[in-house]
Amino acid sequence: MVGDGPPGLDALGTARPSWMADGACRGQVELCFVPSTPTRSERPPVRLAAVCSSCLVREECLAYAVEDPELLGCWGGTTERQRRAMRQRPAA
Repeated sequence: MVGDGPPGLDALGTARPSWMADGACRGQVELCFVPSTPTRSERPPVRLAAVCSSCLVREECLAYAVEDPELLGCWGGTTERQRRAMRQRPAA
């Protein structure tokens, strides 16, 4: 699985959660890390949104990314900005 997950995890020696093996974007990391533009910072790119919408582990991916504010790129069908906003909302 080396090289299939988000950049940086291998270098840090971080064990990947098992659900990552089932991610619809596995092996397509370039989808998750696109140059930021005003519109892209507010929503994921269309191609990535399509991949995420059909992903079996989208909820796990989003929860993982919301929990770690240092993760960059799109996770669970959200952008960094969207997750930042989620973290600032009071828990229901």
